[in-house]
Amino acid sequence: MDKGLPIRAICRALNVIKAINRLDAPTLSEITREEGLPYPTTFRIVQTLIHEGIIEMDPHQKRYRPTELCKALSVGFQNEDRLVAAAADKMLAFTNQYLWPIALTTRVGSKMMIKHSTHTKTTLTFTNYYPGFTLPLLNSASGRAHLAFCPAEERERIMRGLENLTEQSGPEDRQAMIYLSDEAVMAEISEQGYAPLAMGTSNNNPGKTSSFSVPLFVGDKLEACLSLIFFASAIKMQEAIDSFLAPLKELADDIGAALAE
Repeated sequence: MDKGLPIRAICRALNVIKAINRLDAPTLSEITREEGLPYPTTFRIVQTLIHEGIIEMDPHQKRYRPTELCKALSVGFQNEDRLVAAAADKMLAFTNQYLWPIALTTRVGSKMMIKHSTHTKTTLTFTNYYPGFTLPLLNSASGRAHLAFCPAEERERIMRGLENLTEQSGPEDRQAMIYLSDEAVMAEISEQGYAPLAMGTSNNNPGKTSSFSVPLFVGDKLEACLSLIFFASAIKMQEAIDSFLAPLKELADDIGAALAE
């Protein structure tokens, strides 16, 4: 093996992930004992994994569990994903008709992860986004839609977890946290049926695209969010909503119905 390998920090982080899987939602002390690491080292590793969306903490019991982002390593095996299988052809038909790209996302810890998108199927995009790409929960249309349409208990748990992260983040995240903590804002998004985000900054082309997102339910369960992305300079938010909200909602309903069969 080459000199300097393996990298000890990476090995420790991977071992902590394995321990969390093996121990079934352990506490920080249990992880420390299992791995034989100093407590401060375990704490730093765990906080890094939370920041990256790999694990999340139950704020009530202070136990840690893996998130679905662990599955991002296998995103190429989309034939095994019922959600993508039900959505892919319908999403392509939507973009073929309306031209703008759309993205299917699910929550993974403090982020929204793209499961499938049609960016590669249209020229109306600055960047091709692929499965596994993540967006911050607070500063993405899909993340805001998820917060508004998920059960209240889940939203409270997510927001408590995000409080610790935003304390160490920039002013944009802190402002978004204050804004989205307002129940009136959540109620407005829920009532109108979509979450808008004009000139988003948390993507590969900050300020150049806007989007809005609708929930995708299977029965009463929020399964994912479906977002339409468009050039901010080409079309105003209200014009996009007037033109594309109804068909995007219909698409979400069609995918949800297919998954319910």
